[in-house]
Amino acid sequence: MSVVDRDGTVHDAARWSFNVIEHLFDAIRTATGNQSASYFLYGHSEGGQFVHRLVLLLPEARYARAVAANSGWYTMPGFDGRFPYGLGGSPATEAGLKKSLARDLVLMLGDRDTDPAHFQLRRTPQAMTQGAHRFERGQNYLKLVAKRAAELKGDFGWKLRVVPGAAHENDRMSGPAAAVLME
Repeated sequence: MSVVDRDGTVHDAARWSFNVIEHLFDAIRTATGNQSASYFLYGHSEGGQFVHRLVLLLPEARYARAVAANSGWYTMPGFDGRFPYGLGGSPATEAGLKKSLARDLVLMLGDRDTDPAHFQLRRTPQAMTQGAHRFERGQNYLKLVAKRAAELKGDFGWKLRVVPGAAHENDRMSGPAAAVLME
């Protein structure tokens, strides 16, 4: 379930798609007897959008490290823009945002994911202000979230990793992502 309806209604957090990951983690731990306190999370393209939004909206999520690769567009870390392009109208708070920006998230970008006409690239006015293509959008986003963390006088744990020679290709991103997750 989405976080916010088109009419602005905020849904119960327990029913958000993001919390499925937390519930799945608990189910796997119970079924296997695993005692791990945390998990690793990776998403590419729309999955990368899912991952970075989970990080922004669930500051207490139990992931150890998350990788958001080649996202098409981003949720900005301010409250002036409406969700999902910004945090306005979402249940996010400045305190939660400060905590989220201090967490271990790696934005992973393919240095050849530069096609401004890619058939899956969102071209809404809000998305276009983020950059002409995924590589530019990701670089711009990391600068913006770093600036936001400084404004909040908080720690900043997000990092950028560029994968040379990779375009919008999960098969070229997933190996380097697995290596980052296991560092």
